[in-house]
Amino acid sequence: MVKLCYKEYSWKISNKACKEFTEKTGKDLNGFFADYLVAYLKIPEGTTILERLEILRSVHSRKDASFAFYCLIKAAQDGISLAEIEDATYRVGWTLNEKPDDLSEPWPVEALSLAFEINDYLSQAVPGKKKADT
Repeated sequence: MVKLCYKEYSWKISNKACKEFTEKTGKDLNGFFADYLVAYLKIPEGTTILERLEILRSVHSRKDASFAFYCLIKAAQDGISLAEIEDATYRVGWTLNEKPDDLSEPWPVEALSLAFEINDYLSQAVPGKKKADT
């Protein structure tokens, strides 16, 4: 689940979502989220939470992150607009707030969380044999 601004969104990674993201941004969707994993793993021990958030925020722009979320969410559910996702990422911002829940986490935290989920999904979804040519 992607949790943005007190709304939970289902997501699905698909070839169509990857193509749409690449056509719009020139970036690879899987690589986009892998960048968050790499950045997270490089964060030195002892880094403050604010510094960690700034590192994650600087991986990709909020505009590109919003579109990445949108492509994955749109693949799983109908009726979601890019404007809704952009508004949600704007409202949650990039720093922690004082709310004691996980429904208003900053968008870079959601990008990292989704990166871990995508990694887990792809690791489990890889078939044991090559797909037949059609």
